[in-house]
Amino acid sequence: MASYSKVSNKTQDKDVKYLNKDFNSFKSQLIEFTQTYYPNTFNDFSEGSPGMMFLEMAAYVGDVLSFYTDTQLRETFLLLAQEKENIYNLAYALGYKPKVTTAASTNLDIFQLLPSKVVNGIYRPDYDYALTINENSTFSSTDGIDFYTENQVNFNFSSSFDPTTVSVYQYDSSNNPEYFLLKKSTLAVSAEIRTQTFSVGAPEQFRTITLFDTDIISIESVVDTNGNKYYEVPYLAQDTIFEEVENTGANDPELMGLINKHLIF
Repeated sequence: MASYSKVSNKTQDKDVKYLNKDFNSFKSQLIEFTQTYYPNTFNDFSEGSPGMMFLEMAAYVGDVLSFYTDTQLRETFLLLAQEKENIYNLAYALGYKPKVTTAASTNLDIFQLLPSKVVNGIYRPDYDYALTINENSTFSSTDGIDFYTENQVNFNFSSSFDPTTVSVYQYDSSNNPEYFLLKKSTLAVSAEIRTQTFSVGAPEQFRTITLFDTDIISIESVVDTNGNKYYEVPYLAQDTIFEEVENTGANDPELMGLINKHLIF
């Protein structure tokens, strides 16, 4: 009758530490591990021993892997990231648009002379001659540097956000105001507006177009050959864009009429 002996596959639990981070810590823990669990197999821990060479190589690999693990984890946090590209990507994910370049800017004062007219016995500026300066208008300094305005300058309009300063510029022979001087301030940027044309062709998913200029501040507009305007949206599901429209009778006769009624009262 055949007999057999039962062999146990249970292995001894070994004490492994997972707090090592640098080369010296890995090396010392590997030596301690070898001395504890393989005292008869390997006991030559001198610097010239071939076994020490393999222990140090393993410690080196652990040090490098720890470095890359810590670096990758650090770069996933916006407060700890150091790589410029990672900081930009994290900022984009949070909805922030980093401004990678900027241009010189200044507050530009624009003046206009208006003749006076008598309204209910009072001399007032004749706003029938008031100008409207469109955005992207260019002004040149005495040094030959061009500045362009980012906002519309409307001398017919005045509010706490866009005030118009009115002063008497000239009196007539009867000491009555003959001309009024109007002043408005707007932001002007030292930059140049350029246009580039691209041939798009057939529709392509996630098409990427490279601009050839450098030091680009912003994209002002994207228009196709049919006159259709394209807008940047925070997410592709957004299908509505609100535009700023001047409140005139032609644009909104009902609201304009309501405002005029309030002004009358």
